[in-house]
Amino acid sequence: MMLPHVIEYHGVVIPTYGVLRLLAFAVALWLGVYLTGREGIRRGILTRFGLLTLLVGVTSPKLYLLLRGESLSHFLRAGGGIYCGLIPGILFALWYLKRHGLPVMKVLDGFSPSVALGLAIARIGCFAAGCCYGQPTDGPVGAVYENSSLTTGVPLDVQIHPTQLYEAALSLIVVAVLLGWRTRQRFDSQTFSVMLILCGASRFLVEIVRGDPGRGFIVEGWLSVPQLISLLLILAASGWMLRLAHSGHRSRKKTRNSNRRWVS
Repeated sequence: MMLPHVIEYHGVVIPTYGVLRLLAFAVALWLGVYLTGREGIRRGILTRFGLLTLLVGVTSPKLYLLLRGESLSHFLRAGGGIYCGLIPGILFALWYLKRHGLPVMKVLDGFSPSVALGLAIARIGCFAAGCCYGQPTDGPVGAVYENSSLTTGVPLDVQIHPTQLYEAALSLIVVAVLLGWRTRQRFDSQTFSVMLILCGASRFLVEIVRGDPGRGFIVEGWLSVPQLISLLLILAASGWMLRLAHSGHRSRKKTRNSNRRWVS
């Protein structure tokens, strides 16, 4: 019932996961550049920043797979954990923006909806590939994989939670919330903080019904490693928002023209 390959003809195989992941990167980059470019920042600068940040976000999970000693076939096939790419990507973005004198929080705010949108599209690719699957369920919502060529370990002919689609749907809701939030945020970095909180909460909830092994547990069966990271992101982003709100952080309007080097 799934479509693991877009094209499979005479030995030529193009996986759906790879196509959707490339689409996720392209759409996320376009949206981030478009939204942030409306702040007056040159779009050529933003495109270069976005491409480099995406490169870090893609290669970091691969490095993690190498450190784990995964096989070459798994290294080439797997995308790696979301947080293994998101966190290094954020750290690189902070360094790059400061290094080049760009308005750090304005750019992070502008790219926040694109992160959630890219995640939504990528998770649909995960659904097609059969990775990041859920636990068996007898409920009204479920998916059944029947393709024996899938090598992700997904159970075949068993109804399971379509956790990939759960997270894709939640991520689209996050996109809508962030697009609305940007128009009325009180200080720079607020949209970015809300993105971390909502994406962290979404991942925490979906983890409850995830069934694929290898994610790691802090408390077996109760608290997974991604859930712990989600909690830490939520706490850190919430604390940052409260700190700025109580310190009377300058509003977006007051800081709009504070640095003219990046303005078009």
